Amino acid sequence: MTLNLSDFPPAALAPHGVAVAHPGPFLWSLHDADPKVMRASAEAAHANPGRSAPIFAAFLDAPERQGLPGLAARLRAGGA
Repeated sequence: MTLNLSDFPPAALAPHGVAVAHPGPFLWSLHDADPKVMRASAEAAHANPGRSAPIFAAFLDAPERQGLPGLAARLRAGGA
């Protein structure tokens, strides 16, 4: 999983049985499969006081800054 898809062409990875995935669709599929688990995971990450924003809504700004606005939107829609 990487945002840098251009350095991992499918033709170079296929002989090794490896595929590359953009984190957005990968994380969206995990969220869509079990929104409660993804929400609990995000809340657990937010609970790390040394590395997160004090308010959960602000914590969800991080995925947007990292190029994952769809994930932040899904988590917000889940009752943030």
